[in-house]
Amino acid sequence: MAPEAESKNGGRRKIGRVLVISEVFPPQIGGSGRWLYEVFSRASSFESIHVLAPPLASQGAVDEVCPELLAVSRTYRVPEDAGFFVPRGMIAYAGLVWEVVRLHRLHRFERVYCGSCVTPGWVAWLVKKVLRIPYVCFVHGEEVFFPEDEPPTGLLSSRQLRFQMRLIVSSADRLIANSNNTARLLEESWGVPSERLRVMHPGVDASHYVPTEYSPSIRARLGWSGKQVVLTVGRLQRRKGHDMMIRAMPRILESAPDVLYVIVGNGGELDYLRSLVNECGVQASVVFRTDASDTELLQMYQQCDLFALPNRRVGADIEGFGIVLLEAQACGKPVVAGRSGGTRETLKEGVSGVLVDCGDPDSIAREVLRMLADERRLVAMGNAARQWIEGNFDWSKLACELLN
Repeated sequence: MAPEAESKNGGRRKIGRVLVISEVFPPQIGGSGRWLYEVFSRASSFESIHVLAPPLASQGAVDEVCPELLAVSRTYRVPEDAGFFVPRGMIAYAGLVWEVVRLHRLHRFERVYCGSCVTPGWVAWLVKKVLRIPYVCFVHGEEVFFPEDEPPTGLLSSRQLRFQMRLIVSSADRLIANSNNTARLLEESWGVPSERLRVMHPGVDASHYVPTEYSPSIRARLGWSGKQVVLTVGRLQRRKGHDMMIRAMPRILESAPDVLYVIVGNGGELDYLRSLVNECGVQASVVFRTDASDTELLQMYQQCDLFALPNRRVGADIEGFGIVLLEAQACGKPVVAGRSGGTRETLKEGVSGVLVDCGDPDSIAREVLRMLADERRLVAMGNAARQWIEGNFDWSKLACELLN
């Protein structure tokens, strides 16, 4: 993702004005939107950057502090159907293309960046046909995972979306994968040549997510006094493995009755997970927080004993990377993650965290118990986790390296 291009005489010239199209952008919560914000808010080598994002009632929270370089238009209307070859899809995409044309008349963009392949990527593909503007797509993993050993599920269960995806990836100037695993999928499953691929890991603001001292008062306020806390943060989706951790809790509690499992997030699995807690009889040892503030979330990262993202593959749904694993490590916490998808690239195995077969609750229970039983190891891994993040995933370094 270079902000410079070859000129006719073989020299370098800066890319001037660019448009970023995304269905998620802060203050809307989502790792993909945060990724874009952190990168482009630091992209001083562009002449100007314009973001096209959905309208939000609370948009001022972040939009007002965007640097001068970064302007945001909240006029992106997310199509109800991502498919183009149906009447309502055609109407929705026509409106989005017209909005890009309108903005282009004002700003004269030289390149479009898409926050994801579907649906911003299709908007960019259509715009390229109309205005001949090249585009670059950020790719997150789950939208391009297409296992050959079973029928496609999720987005890829739609034949028209698979057709659209092939057009999008084949016409993009460049595809920016969030992990080496995602890049491999693009090469092997979608035939993307390696010269059009770049791997750009998401990062974390290491000046915000910082370790702090153990605080009995904060832990008391969180309801954690006298507990060993295992924390999971993220949208409640089956692939993230909250259910497997809940199923592991009875065995964990047999050996460590003071363990508390705290789940921060919301989503479609909430009712199922609550019923599973009742089924497993662990109501007193599992806490759901669907409404944590930013301040509380940071405190939870800092005061927990262990962070877990027990992700696994569910059909064609995989965890593309796992930014929450970076946030926890930045706060000096060791992490437990699944072996599926791109999460292995977020940690230094055996040093800052461990990988587990998270399709098996017993495997999760064994590793969690092993780590919680060794306080010196937890501290050492937490210190190593902070160093790992500072050396490899701080946004200030990543944006500089990858944009210049």
